[in-house]
Amino acid sequence: MNIRAQEAIDRIHEATSGRLEIRLFPANQLGSDTELLTQVRSGGVEFAADEASVTTPALEIVSPDPLHRVRRSVEPLVLALHGVGGHAEAYSRNFGPHAEHFWFVAIDMLGHGWTAKPAIDYQVKDYANHVLAVLKTLGRDKAMISGESLGGWVANYFAVHRPDAVEKLVLNTAGGWTAHPQ
Repeated sequence: MNIRAQEAIDRIHEATSGRLEIRLFPANQLGSDTELLTQVRSGGVEFAADEASVTTPALEIVSPDPLHRVRRSVEPLVLALHGVGGHAEAYSRNFGPHAEHFWFVAIDMLGHGWTAKPAIDYQVKDYANHVLAVLKTLGRDKAMISGESLGGWVANYFAVHRPDAVEKLVLNTAGGWTAHPQ
């Protein structure tokens, strides 16, 4: 199975002219869940999310079942967005329960965790554009988006400005309700 996975990774790398790098790790090399998250934080799992080469780690459950990738292509995508100062691991307890029914992905949002931190005046629109770039990189046109705090503000903005890209919206203590109320 690793031979075929590596072949697919090589084709993706070539098709994206090197913009997307995927690293294959045997499950036993990564260890326990805690050790896996440590690998992710140290850069073991990351990809280029958009034309500006914003590097964004994405956490997901990857099953050893060879049909996982096929099922993932048809399972509804849930994209989890954390709050200010947060990171993708904030959703570590959600992966197991949600992975049975969804392709559950949590990202480090722009300027957080291990995602790139461009020298810009961060606006909610910048975060929303980053979410759109991640969706495109994941090969999806839409997702169910769950956002907490800043992630909720971004999810809400994204839903208003890109309703075609939002299947369902979950807001958990979302910020931004009083910012620019007009």
